[in-house]
Amino acid sequence: CLTKSVVYQAEVTTTDNEKIQTHIGVTTNEFKIRYRNHVKSLRHRKYKNDIELSKHVWKLKSKNRPFVMK
Repeated sequence: CLTKSVVYQAEVTTTDNEKIQTHIGVTTNEFKIRYRNHVKSLRHRKYKNDIELSKHVWKLKSKNRPFVMK
């Protein structure tokens, strides 16, 4: 059984100073499972330490820094 890896990228731009931070990840899980875990960790504070992207986003949220993620 072969497993396929998926590489994904997110960019978080703080809108107050236009600083861009890029997060790149890879998963061997199905992409939609990984995506659901990302959404969960970005929406619910108790999962904020699950991934590096959510750690960064929750830091910005705690400082009331505006940002855009794509």
